[in-house]
Order: sequence, then structure tokens, then C-alpha cells
Amino acid sequence: MVAGDRVLRRGFAAGLEHRLSYFGSANPAYYGIEYDTLPSLFVLDQRGRREDLFRLARLPLLEGTVAISATNLYGVYLESAAGVPRNYFARYRNREPTARIGHSIYVYQIDAAEAER
Repeated sequence: MVAGDRVLRRGFAAGLEHRLSYFGSANPAYYGIEYDTLPSLFVLDQRGRREDLFRLARLPLLEGTVAISATNLYGVYLESAAGVPRNYFARYRNREPTARIGHSIYVYQIDAAEAER
């Protein structure tokens, strides 16, 4: 979806942090996508993994761009594969995404005022 791609590019240009929970086996870094890793079925890149986020019962709203694959958004395999609760992404599930990429990745742009610290 072009709109989702534009949202990601705007975030990169603004220097915002990008976080990704990806349900797939192709490493997004191969396509030049830099991101911090959120719990996923496969953690393809350990460089951006923040352990403090993996220990939370629910992910708070984080400033910047957060992209979550639909399968992960609903917690289908998260508990068994990533060791986080099924409702880990509940705060995002209850929000309208800023954009969608295809029909499977929900993109949320969170500003500082919305972010929970």
C-alpha cells in the first residue's frame, strides 16, 4: 500500500524511531529497513532488541513509528514463540492505524503527546 510506505518514509526523514513486530521470514534489513525489534515469531535481527520491552506484560504506546504484522497484533503465536502475553499489543489493537501496508502490516505513528512513558 503506497500510503503505508509514505508514512514509513516520512518517519525516516524526521529521524523518528522505527519499531517492528514482523510475521515473516525475509529480513527487512535486506530491503534497507532499519528498525528496533519487537516480539515476533522470528526475531530476524538482534541489533535493535530492547530487552526491557520484551519483559513487559503490555507494550505501551511508543513515540515514533510502530509497525506490527496482523498475526502478531492479535497475539496468535506470541506467547509460545516470543514468551510475551497474547495481549501484548492490545493498546495498538484498540487504535486506528495511521496506515496499512498490504493487508497485513499495521503502521502506527505515535507523537510525543500520545506516547506513554
